[in-house]
Amino acid sequence: MTVTGFNQLDREAAVELLVSLCPSTGWATSVADARPFDDVDGLLAEAERLWMLRPDAERLAAIEAHPPIGGLSAATARERNEQAGAARADRSTREELAALNDDYRDRFGFVFLTDASGREATDMLGELRTRLAGTAEQERANAEDGQRRIMRRRLRRAIIGAAPLLVSTHVLDTAAGAPAAGVEVTISRSDDQHEWTTIDTRATDASGRVEGVEVPGGGWVRLSFATAGEFFGDIVVTFAAGDRERAHVPLLLAPYGYSTYLGT
Repeated sequence: MTVTGFNQLDREAAVELLVSLCPSTGWATSVADARPFDDVDGLLAEAERLWMLRPDAERLAAIEAHPPIGGLSAATARERNEQAGAARADRSTREELAALNDDYRDRFGFVFLTDASGREATDMLGELRTRLAGTAEQERANAEDGQRRIMRRRLRRAIIGAAPLLVSTHVLDTAAGAPAAGVEVTISRSDDQHEWTTIDTRATDASGRVEGVEVPGGGWVRLSFATAGEFFGDIVVTFAAGDRERAHVPLLLAPYGYSTYLGT
């Protein structure tokens, strides 16, 4: 469906579509009533603004509507597709996910939520282990961020626009045998590798990760890691975006060098 098509839906049909993407009738009604939109970016910005205006209990209910990672017995077809990486995990990984999901709920009182689309079970399991050590305030913020990312991705897929490339990284300090937290990563984009536009700058979290940076599709993408050391300066990784939906760029740091690769 195009943005024009979405604008032309009657109110009931628009609300029904939006509720299928995010189970909040209040939010869906407010977005439907905010039409018409000029483009997908305008729709996403307004949808996100209106979402943050919803009552706290309503936002938590939408978070709780998601199935646990790997707990797909009652999941919808969309949720099964989004969690394909968890579904194909080996038995021991699924069992650990189930146990830690229960531990997370016992500790924080709501479901562990992360955007699972395109991710492997081991990656999400690592994130779950790390987040179990967080505070209640941090984890509610993480859950809200996960819900926002899922809502944006589903909206983009339901209403046609130029799909962004989702860029992530995971920085590990091999000498310390631990994640490299607090590393500043700047993500930029260029059509010709001459003029670059900065998309975002973030610091790696406690698990050494930066997740889900949305970069306009096509062209070239550059990640600049502020890891200046005695033997090398900041590390810069450049790659062609192509038509991929996700790009994961791990960085392994060592005292005298580093290694990286482009994955999904």
